Amino acid sequence: MAIDGTLISNFSGPELNGPNGVHVTPTGQVLVYAFNSHSVIQVDRKGKINWQLWLQRKMESASVNLLQHQQSQDNCGSIC
Repeated sequence: MAIDGTLISNFSGPELNGPNGVHVTPTGQVLVYAFNSHSVIQVDRKGKINWQLWLQRKMESASVNLLQHQQSQDNCGSIC
C-alpha cells in the first residue's frame, strides 16, 4: 500500500499462514511476519516473494528471533 492508501499489490500463499506483522525497512523492503507458518518473508512491489532473501525458521531459531507474547486473547509477534 502506498502512503496515500493506494493498493500497490497483494500476496497470499502457504508461506504466509497467519500474517500478523509487517515492517518496512529504511531502504523500502517490506518484511511480513506470519505467526502460524513461523515465517518472515520479503515481498516486492509486485507482490512476489524475493526468494533469495526468504527466511523460514522455527520459533527457536537463533538466526531470527520471533518473540511472542500473549496478552488476554491477543497474540503479538515481532521481528528482532
